[in-house]
Amino acid sequence: RFGGMREGRRLQLLLVGLCCVMAAGDLADRLTEDTSSLQDVVGPREAEKLVEQRLSKVRIHRQSLDARAESAKSEAAQRYQELQRAERNAARLANQERSLKERVNIELSAEQEKAKVAAKADSIAEKMQKLADKADGEWKAAKVALKGDSAKFVDVSGRARDAVADAKTKEAARREAEERAAAAASRLARLDRNIQGLLSKKSQLEDEATAQDTSASTRLAQAFKMDQDRQKRFRMALEVQKEGDRQERLRMTKERVAAKHAMLHRVHQAAEETRRGADRGIERIEREEDRLLKSSPPLERLARREGLGGHG
Repeated sequence: RFGGMREGRRLQLLLVGLCCVMAAGDLADRLTEDTSSLQDVVGPREAEKLVEQRLSKVRIHRQSLDARAESAKSEAAQRYQELQRAERNAARLANQERSLKERVNIELSAEQEKAKVAAKADSIAEKMQKLADKADGEWKAAKVALKGDSAKFVDVSGRARDAVADAKTKEAARREAEERAAAAASRLARLDRNIQGLLSKKSQLEDEATAQDTSASTRLAQAFKMDQDRQKRFRMALEVQKEGDRQERLRMTKERVAAKHAMLHRVHQAAEETRRGADRGIERIEREEDRLLKSSPPLERLARREGLGGHG
């Protein structure tokens, strides 16, 4: 019976001791917050241990805040570099695309102008060839007619000589032959005039063909000059457009850089504000530590020996 009572009393004492330990832990936390009564409650050595624990927690918290601030700065710098690389790649691809489009447009325009000029030259050459073929046909026909009339003239002249030898008996035939010879001579003169006219016409056609060739060459040269002037104006317009695009890109780049600087400034301000908050917390803890040490001469002497006091 007495043994059971002793066991029950022992259990009660254990429960009371556990409650006292838990209460002492809560009391220690409250006492570290209220340092004016810490030494009176737990004694100098326990107060020193509690202060050391408190300082260790403060140092760990400060190191954590510094690490977080450095990590935020590093991450912001890395994101800024990635954004710059992406913008450079986008600008390079846009420039390549614009250059290819401009080159294709210039080549297409040049090919179209060359095709038009070549078609005009072919049409002029075809007309000149037709005129030359027509003149050659008329010249050949005139030569054939001239040869036939010449043969007739020779035959008539022979018969006329025979008629003169036999003038007495063939006077009527002689006169007829002379009339035929005169008519043949008239036709021959007329054919000669026709041939001269054809030769003159051929020369005129050749002159016209030469003039048309010269005019075509002049028009071709003018077309090439107009093409060169048009290409020059086109290049000047492209240069003006490129300059405008460059100014626009420069303006947009300046705006983006200003926005980035503003963003970095805000990040830097946030990091500085975090650091200042941490510094204020640390300064508040250090002031509390100094006040605690000053309120307890034994702790102050111990801190001086360990080099912990004097935050000022």
